[in-house]
Amino acid sequence: MILEDDRHIGLALQIRLRASGYDVELASSVCEAQEQIQQSIPDAAVLDYNLPDGNGIDFMKTLRACDLGRNIIIVIMTASRQVGLRDRALESGASFVLEKPFDSATLLNCLRAASPIEFPDQSDVTQPLCNSASNTRRSSGSS
Repeated sequence: MILEDDRHIGLALQIRLRASGYDVELASSVCEAQEQIQQSIPDAAVLDYNLPDGNGIDFMKTLRACDLGRNIIIVIMTASRQVGLRDRALESGASFVLEKPFDSATLLNCLRAASPIEFPDQSDVTQPLCNSASNTRRSSGSS
């Protein structure tokens, strides 16, 4: 699932992830995403932080509250430079936090690093795993 209110960004991410073998649903609002999760819980969710009807962290908490949503890979993406946002997202259960703009290969690396599924073709991914100062993964010891 991609939850992104900017249509161009959402479509670009959807195209890139589908080309890499992911089955991706796109939602442009929290309301639309909530309708989608009523139908099925995704294996992974890429959530924008700033949305017209809420934010990605609150929606992530909704996903995490579902029994089937506890193990979802969740990437929060944001252009916000709000102090403490990254820490708040990770402490709330985000698998990764990516600051916009980011390369789609970085997103793919995050999803692949957190996925129990092996992906045979990783030749197109040249970016380091999400461990730089601007792209952080929640440590396995966090609550």
